[in-house]
Amino acid sequence: MAETASAPDRPARRLLYLAAPPLVAFVLARLLLSWSAVGVDVDPWRARAWCRGDCGLYLDIAMRGYTLRPCPETGALACGNAGWMPAQPLVVRALRSVGVRTRFAAALVSALATLATLAVLWILHLAAWPRRLGPPTLALAAFFPGVVYHHASFPISLFALCCLAWYGGLARDRIARAAVAAPLAAITYTTGFLLAPVTVVAGLVALRREWTRWLVVAATTTLGPAAVVIWHLQVLGVWNAFWRVQAKYGHGLHNPLATLAYRFQALGADPIDPHAAIPAAQTLLVLIWVVTLAVVSLRNRKTLETSEVLLLVFLAAYWLVPLIAGRAALHRAESTLLLTVLLGRRLPVGVLLAFAAAFVVATWALGRLFFASVLV
Repeated sequence: MAETASAPDRPARRLLYLAAPPLVAFVLARLLLSWSAVGVDVDPWRARAWCRGDCGLYLDIAMRGYTLRPCPETGALACGNAGWMPAQPLVVRALRSVGVRTRFAAALVSALATLATLAVLWILHLAAWPRRLGPPTLALAAFFPGVVYHHASFPISLFALCCLAWYGGLARDRIARAAVAAPLAAITYTTGFLLAPVTVVAGLVALRREWTRWLVVAATTTLGPAAVVIWHLQVLGVWNAFWRVQAKYGHGLHNPLATLAYRFQALGADPIDPHAAIPAAQTLLVLIWVVTLAVVSLRNRKTLETSEVLLLVFLAAYWLVPLIAGRAALHRAESTLLLTVLLGRRLPVGVLLAFAAAFVVATWALGRLFFASVLV
C-alpha cells in the first residue's frame, strides 16, 4: 500500500525537481541585484532602474525604428541607432502593440529570457548530472560575471537563450534547431555572427563525420546579419549603416595581451578607483575561469566529447574577440560566456563552489556600478 500511495507523488516530485532549482536560482540572483540597486538608492521595482546606457538605443528602435544621421560633433561620423541588432526591440514592439509600456516590456523580456536560460540549462543538461555538480554549476550560471546585463533591459539574455538552443541542437544532432537558433542569435547581439566560424571550427576540430551538416548551421547564421543589411538598405537607404555607426567606437585589431594589461592597470592604481577596479577585477576573474577550463580540458583532451569541443571553441571566440577588438565594455562582453558553465562538469566540487562564491561577489559589486549609471 505504501508503494501504491507514493506512486502518484513521483511525477510531482520530478516536476518540483525540474522547476524549483532554476526558479530559486533566478530569484536569488534577482534579490542580490536588487540589493545592489537599493545600495545606491535605486528602486529595483521600477522598470527604468534596469535600463542604463545602450538600453535607450534598443528602446528607441522599438519605438521609432532605425535611424541614421550625422553626429553633431563631426559630420565625418554617423550617429543614430543603426549600430544595434533588432531582435529584442522587435519583441518589445510586439508587447507595446498590446498595451505594455515600453520600459516594462523591455525589463520583462530580459527577466523571462534569463529565467528561461536557467530553466533550459537545468532541465536539459544539469539535472542529469551528479547532484554534487548540478546545483553548483547552476549557481555559476545564475551569478556569472556580468549577469546584471542579462537581467537588465539588454538583449544579452535573449542572446544567451539562442546560443543555448544552438549548442543543444549541435550537441544532440538536432541540426534544424541549431540552424534556426544561430541566425536568431546573430540578429540579437552584435557578436552573434561568431557562431558561424565557431560552428565550422568546432566541427573540424572534433572531426565529426557529420561536420558537413554543421556547415548548414554556419551558413544559416549569416542570414541574420544579411537580413539586417537588407532592412537598413530599405529603410535608411544605405547597406552599411551598422558599420558606419559602430566606426566611431574605434574597434579594430589589438593585441589581446595589451588589452588585458591596460585593463589591469586599474588594479594597481594608487589610490584605487573602484569605478575602474571592479570591472578590472571581473576581467581578472573571467581570465582565471578561462585558464582553469583550458587547463582541465587540456589534461582531459583524449576523452573530450564533441559537445565539450564545441563549448571550448565558443569560449575561445567569445573571450578573445572582444579583447582583440579592444572593446571598452569588456564587463558586458564577458557576460556572453555564461554558456561555458557547462564545461564545469570536469571541475572538482570545491573549485566550482569557490568560483560560485567569487561570482556572487562580482555580481553584487558590478551591479552597484550598473545601477549607479557608472557603467553602460
